[in-house]
Amino acid sequence: MSIAVPTGRLGTGSPRTRARITGIVYLLFFLTAILGSIVAPGISGPGSAADAATIATNIMAHPAAFRIGWALDLVSTAFYVALMALLYLLFRPVSRMFALLAAFFGLVGCAVTAVGTLFLLGPLLILGAAPLLGYLIFESGFLPRILGPLVALAGLDWLTFLSPPLANQLLTPLEVLGIVAEGALMLWLLVRGVDSRRWLELAA
Repeated sequence: MSIAVPTGRLGTGSPRTRARITGIVYLLFFLTAILGSIVAPGISGPGSAADAATIATNIMAHPAAFRIGWALDLVSTAFYVALMALLYLLFRPVSRMFALLAAFFGLVGCAVTAVGTLFLLGPLLILGAAPLLGYLIFESGFLPRILGPLVALAGLDWLTFLSPPLANQLLTPLEVLGIVAEGALMLWLLVRGVDSRRWLELAA
């Protein structure tokens, strides 16, 4: 039985190739986000200080590092937007609705984080994106199922950031879990791609 292959610009290339392109964008997002934290520690990226006063003091002490870190954050955000679009296309055959919701929550969470004025809503929005993505991975059949619960669990850990004291105590293990979960997904997409036959069956 033949399997219909999607046509058009978004359907060009094999599913494995598109998965690896997604992995490359994932890697670029990781690299720019981590580099921003290294260049501007306590100012930019995931390792930035928790309170505005400390961040302001760090900016005044290291203005050049702040500018570079800010630019890297901007580039990282652009890669993240592209990543959400690519993940939507990758998981659309599993469930168009859930793939769209995951992309929506991811993009809104990214926008809220970038604005920063409503930072307490950020974890809730990211919390909505990660379990959806975990579900899509688990149900897809073209990626290892173990990655689904791992990504979902990493997203649930963001809930602790609603309590700053608890988040400060658990910061290191939370970051490790997030890096392990998303790093595993990124590496699998880069090295193995997806099971093309299974992806095409779903797309058909």
